[in-house]
Amino acid sequence: MSDLETRYILWQVKIWDWFAKLTPFVISIAVCVFYYLGLRDWNLVYSVGAVFFVTVAVTWWFWVIYTIASIAIVVSNSGKSLQEVIQEIREIRKAINDKKDNTNR
Repeated sequence: MSDLETRYILWQVKIWDWFAKLTPFVISIAVCVFYYLGLRDWNLVYSVGAVFFVTVAVTWWFWVIYTIASIAIVVSNSGKSLQEVIQEIREIRKAINDKKDNTNR
């Protein structure tokens, strides 16, 4: 995962954080406005709330799946890179041991 992708995911996390903080406040204000304007059809309020909840839940779910997939790719690539580093260390160690053996003769 590149630095740009990491920053993008962190930016998305901040957006979800703000959304989680502001949404209850906005919904409370909207309910108060509906009540003040005489729109007291609670079936409508509940229906709009349910549709909003389902939309947010599904959107969040797909975002989580995408983010987890990105992290899984990074972890997989890190494991491959680590194996390459281990192999290079073995090669260097072998070369050093060979060099020592040649100087001791």
